[in-house]
Amino acid sequence: MKLSLGFTWLMFVVHLLECNSLKRAFVINNPKILIVIMQQANEPVFPKTYNYTSYEEIIVRSAKLNALTTEMQTAISNVTTLRIQSGWMESINLMDQQSIVQIHNCSTSLVIINPNLNYQTADLAIVYNRLEKLPKHLNVLTNLEKLFLHDNRIEFVAMAEFNGLNKLKLLALQRNKITEIRATLQNPVILPKLEKIFIDNNHLTDINFEHWNTPYLNLIHLHENQLQIALSLPGKLNGLKGVALATNPLNCEWLNSTLKQLKDRKITVYDEHITKCNATGPELKEIVRRVNFKETFATLPLLRHSQFELKEFLQSKLKNLEANIEIRQQRNESLQTNFDKIDIRISELSSKSEKLQTELQTNLLQTTNATSTTDQKLKEMESFFKLQMESLRKSALDITEATDLHLLKSNQSPDQELVEMRQHFERKISKLETDGKNFQAEIQHVLKLLNELQRQQNESPTSSTDSVHGGTFKLDTYVVTFVVLAILFCLYLVKTNFGSIMCAKSDKRKKNRVGEMPLTSIADDTQQYLERQQFDKK
Repeated sequence: MKLSLGFTWLMFVVHLLECNSLKRAFVINNPKILIVIMQQANEPVFPKTYNYTSYEEIIVRSAKLNALTTEMQTAISNVTTLRIQSGWMESINLMDQQSIVQIHNCSTSLVIINPNLNYQTADLAIVYNRLEKLPKHLNVLTNLEKLFLHDNRIEFVAMAEFNGLNKLKLLALQRNKITEIRATLQNPVILPKLEKIFIDNNHLTDINFEHWNTPYLNLIHLHENQLQIALSLPGKLNGLKGVALATNPLNCEWLNSTLKQLKDRKITVYDEHITKCNATGPELKEIVRRVNFKETFATLPLLRHSQFELKEFLQSKLKNLEANIEIRQQRNESLQTNFDKIDIRISELSSKSEKLQTELQTNLLQTTNATSTTDQKLKEMESFFKLQMESLRKSALDITEATDLHLLKSNQSPDQELVEMRQHFERKISKLETDGKNFQAEIQHVLKLLNELQRQQNESPTSSTDSVHGGTFKLDTYVVTFVVLAILFCLYLVKTNFGSIMCAKSDKRKKNRVGEMPLTSIADDTQQYLERQQFDKK
């Protein structure tokens, strides 16, 4: 015994040394249980700096919380039992890993159950608090076996809200303000494991077990209410073993017949000696009619309850609708702005397209005209150069013939100077013929390129401004190139002719001292040269 006590105190000291940040916590004989006593409202109830992994149960005393949220309970996610005793805590979020949750005397008015979680809760007690209605989504607690909601302010109970609690064995609703407990044909009670129900110390005036599907229900406490009748009792409750009906103003006719049925089925009636009837109350038929009417059209508390829930639902929907309308208005404004921008962009693109189309047509027309003009000019240049070649060739032949004639007439050997001049002219003529052929071939090549360009333009017309300008640039380049070549070639011809004539003039100046005559062409110069030779001989 002393060893056990010493070990307990040792564990207590070690625990205090471990948790300097949680000085209000201490252990009891069971090292798996942690007790937390809150001293101030602004301090965290479960500091995250403390390690809770070794505890299975936490007891909070003197709670000072507005709400125990899910985030506040993340530090105790391994704890399976949570008990909050005394203090003040308006709401609590149930955690899915907790198997036992007990909230006792904390002025709690709201229990939040997340319908998307898989709860392991088997024992739930919200007692001596301020609940005014059943917590929502109770049927999500499919593992629930015991539900304690006694000593609250609940006024109305729709038994169909418990449907789905297929493991529920005990339901405690005593000491509330319940005036109506309803199970109708449209919304029956289906609790296959329910064994005990406590509805005593409320404000019930009637109850009907006609639509209760509870085959294992064996104990019903209905004492200390305002009951005048409990229809279908025992009725279909085949497992019923005990019932408490004392301290109710029951209808005498109904009570006498019901007590006989209970005794025939050997069902215990607790406090039977004080179970009395009210002889001055309404007749049984009137009570039955009233109960059936309530079930058909619902009672005023049910209407109030439904109206309250409907009001909350409509308010929530209205808020969501207003938020959605605002969001849609913002989206519409954004879409309108984008539409205006797109419209402006389309207008700009349309004007640019028209401008590009006009420029394209103009460039195509200019390209066609330039091609035609260039082709015509090249043909004219070709004809001109052909004439010049023929004239040069004729002049050269005339010079040759004149030279030969002069030699024949003089019966003398050809002068070395004349032979050299003849050979010079023959070389010039040969070079001119070669250049003429090359230039003619170049002209034919250019004409071929122009025809090919014209064919490509006809087959696939230019679709962009860049292509049009590119084609025009190439064509203009060809035109300028060949015009320059033509000018150079003309200058070359003029230079060649002028040089030949100047050579001839120089020779004549050496041989003739008499005078000079103007030259008009190569042929005229040769004739004058021959005449001058004859004059010298004479």
